[in-house]
Amino acid sequence: MFAEIATARLATFLLLMGDTSVLSNWPYQNNLALAIMMTLFLSSTTIFILNVFIGLFSEAMNFDVETSMLMMKAKFLAEIEMFYLFPSQRRWKSLFPETIYYYADIREVREKIKQMFDNKEWDSDKFPEMKQNLLKILNIKNPQDN
Repeated sequence: MFAEIATARLATFLLLMGDTSVLSNWPYQNNLALAIMMTLFLSSTTIFILNVFIGLFSEAMNFDVETSMLMMKAKFLAEIEMFYLFPSQRRWKSLFPETIYYYADIREVREKIKQMFDNKEWDSDKFPEMKQNLLKILNIKNPQDN
């Protein structure tokens, strides 16, 4: 098997793939088509599996990237507020309003509230008036009222 360079490369490749049958005395030179098909199959399967793993990993990273981007933005704004502004500037309502309004899609908000109900995260006593107003605006029945 390791007598010629071509069969030695094939045997090394197959050993790396976990095929120990190359150690037996099977003449690959007589079955060249089978050796080529086996090599192509192993190569294409390896590439396919690596692509699947890369796709799954990139999906997992996209969620973390968005979260870390928002955290980095918040830290950056806090640093600007703390180190680059005078105390009198920090009190300006035009720069730092008490309420900040964000745009949110109604369907996404309803799904998030449902998810919070299912995970028992809505039970906290933080901002009770705001939560009741939000449920009233979105026409969602509070399951705790039952």
